[in-house]
Amino acid sequence: MIVLDVPTLVEYVDNGKTGHIFEVNDSNQLANYIVELIENNSKCLEMGKAAYQKMVNEMSLDVVCKLINDAYVNMKT
Repeated sequence: MIVLDVPTLVEYVDNGKTGHIFEVNDSNQLANYIVELIENNSKCLEMGKAAYQKMVNEMSLDVVCKLINDAYVNMKT
């Protein structure tokens, strides 16, 4: 995954591990990340697996439901 350096996107990416974050208006950096992942298939697959694990561990339905439930319970106390 390659995302723009904006707050709503970067919170989902561990730069260099689950994807790459490029700076606003830096098309060279974006192009370099694209070429890197095209040329290095194993790194692309490794990042994809790490991103999937991050999603399962932090953003799955079970995790999100627990967070919502905990927030609701804490509001009641």
